[in-house]
Amino acid sequence: RNTQPTTTMPTQNDHLTPADRLEKGNPPISPSSSPPLSPKVKTKRCTLITSASLAIMASIIVASFVSSEKETPPDSTRELNSIDDKLADDFTESSVDHMDEISYGVKNAGTTENLVGKQFSGDEFSNENKFELVLQGELQLVSLRYIPESFSYSSDDTYYGVEVEFCKLDYNLHNEDPSEAPTMLHLYELSDHCAENSYKFDLSSLAATARDYDSQSGSTTHSMKPSGFMFGEGRSGSTVISNAITVAHPQSTRVVVENPAISYLLNACNDLRIKHAISDCNPLAQKLALLDIMYLVGRTNDSFEANMYIKLSPEDNEYMAVLLDSFPDAKWTFTYRNPDVVLSKNLQKYRDSICRKAKVAPSNAAMEHAQMIGADDFTALTMAEACSAHMVAMRNIAMKESKSRSTGRLIDYDSELKTGTLLIDEILPNVFGIDTADMVTRSRVSDQIGKKSGRTGGNGIWRGYDPDEDESNISMEVKHANNKFFGNRRYL
Repeated sequence: RNTQPTTTMPTQNDHLTPADRLEKGNPPISPSSSPPLSPKVKTKRCTLITSASLAIMASIIVASFVSSEKETPPDSTRELNSIDDKLADDFTESSVDHMDEISYGVKNAGTTENLVGKQFSGDEFSNENKFELVLQGELQLVSLRYIPESFSYSSDDTYYGVEVEFCKLDYNLHNEDPSEAPTMLHLYELSDHCAENSYKFDLSSLAATARDYDSQSGSTTHSMKPSGFMFGEGRSGSTVISNAITVAHPQSTRVVVENPAISYLLNACNDLRIKHAISDCNPLAQKLALLDIMYLVGRTNDSFEANMYIKLSPEDNEYMAVLLDSFPDAKWTFTYRNPDVVLSKNLQKYRDSICRKAKVAPSNAAMEHAQMIGADDFTALTMAEACSAHMVAMRNIAMKESKSRSTGRLIDYDSELKTGTLLIDEILPNVFGIDTADMVTRSRVSDQIGKKSGRTGGNGIWRGYDPDEDESNISMEVKHANNKFFGNRRYL
């Protein structure tokens, strides 16, 4: 079995995101591994880069090293994911990472007075076996990458060539106040180790070894199966539920919010079809990889942790049946709200990643729904129309699952989540089986749902008014798109 991190896969120098490349008709690029960077991380890195540059100027040796170093920048970050990762105006993801790689090279070059090295915190695990750290539960899975042949039918219902990425996430930051770190991206950027260090391994070998390790007598690690899933339309209240679950019983609960590894794996076959025109993607092989991912995501060395809940990205709704079939005992919710409000929010600048993917990489369900109403040419749809078609398709999937299973519930944001009372008294205890009778627990949950949160992080107290809900602020583009695809079926 592999006992050391694998080497990083070949990189490409391409500053266009996959979505932009598809729109421009350029050849696709391979999936990336690292979670996309947020503006906060880019600002931090730019500051470090500036300081490093000054240090380089002060040292002829360092400057000489940098000028001779000609590494190829890593892959552009895969933007066909729901996490927003708009690039700063003056920097691309590739250029920032490339500068970091050069700086790391200087730091490890062994100069007498390493000025650049002082600008970065060292790797606390530099002298340790990274594979063993993963087995011991000290590192957590944050992303993955795969190759076009990873899930081929020729591999006899198994997969290969899937690489997973680990670093040390500080879940305490999320448990203390999830409104400040509501998604995996926020937790990734706030965890000091992950901002500068990560290690890659072969998924199949690691998952098999981890299962053996956990099954040994006296093992201090175990894996939690998902106790529940939170699905929902973008900006429809699923984060309110995930934050409430996080603080209800934080010592025994882990809430995994929009982990890129899960999303990338669920969307792999669709992305291969869109980006590489590859239809050779075996769902059985994909599901086997999914089970391995879920096992690794659920591993912990904390004996008190017993329940894991997973909030999915909005684009993952199409795969509800796959997840619920894989974990039939898991409870689940699907949140929705006025589609005009949802579409309006998801078309806003820096919040439009869901709609961008709906346009350039549409799901089969969205295209089928469009064809049902006579929109056979999906490429001719506007982004608003494509996003509306996607929303309708996801609602239809949620309604189908709700009718065929007794383990979940559809949640209307406007009538069931806005006040918070039903969340505490009904949804948490009766849907997810979470005890909220204790006054301390109720107080923690009440305080948390009173905070503003979302994909940009916490930013104050919720005042009960959302300007996006004002009918006068809804554009005609949004109304036209929803009239075309929703018709009169605006509510479930």
